[in-house]
Amino acid sequence: MKNLLYLTILVLLTACQKEELADPITNTNSAVISLRTKINQCEDFEGPQGSFKIDKTWQLGSKKSYEPIISSSGPSNQMLIANWSDGTETNMMYFLGDVTNGKYEFSFDLIVPQGHGAFISMHKYADSPFKDVGFDIHFKDSGQIRLRAGGETTPGSTFEHDKVMKINMTFDLDKDATTVKVNNYVIGDFDLSNTYKDASGATRLGSINFRSLHSSTHYYIDNVCLSGG
Repeated sequence: MKNLLYLTILVLLTACQKEELADPITNTNSAVISLRTKINQCEDFEGPQGSFKIDKTWQLGSKKSYEPIISSSGPSNQMLIANWSDGTETNMMYFLGDVTNGKYEFSFDLIVPQGHGAFISMHKYADSPFKDVGFDIHFKDSGQIRLRAGGETTPGSTFEHDKVMKINMTFDLDKDATTVKVNNYVIGDFDLSNTYKDASGATRLGSINFRSLHSSTHYYIDNVCLSGG
């Protein structure tokens, strides 16, 4: 009788272990993120010259995009996002994976030179990056910050050119909530299901897009990190 009870418990434990090892979310164009594991990864661009490679985490946002330039002009290496005189641009996608639950934080350092601006947006589908834009942030050459989400524009915030800014984006998919901070100051707090143009969309994460949308867009990013699960 005891042996039968022992075997029954062993079978149940084995079944539970198999359930916990469910397949992660995978996408040929995106980073692999499991719903049941934690993720903590950073990119500081400090490898040997020419070591940065386009991979499953970083990809070009369009076929006309230039390969990113890793600049060593500052105290540390940084990725340059710029618009070029021939009309082309740097357009980079950081793939988060097609995630539909959990809580994640995406952060990076941002430097915008005097007279220039920056443009960053969140996209909901990793395999179709421009299908559904969740929100966008425009650091304007005038020193103002414009955030668009849910069909509304949040003006009023300002930033300093030539200074390192810490950008934090918190995504709570279970609570349908997004918070965006610049140097720990909240510039946006809204439903994750929003798109930039209205208040209806999918509660999911696909990618972050760094691009030089306008001729005056020219900025540097560093210490790009993703954590959570």
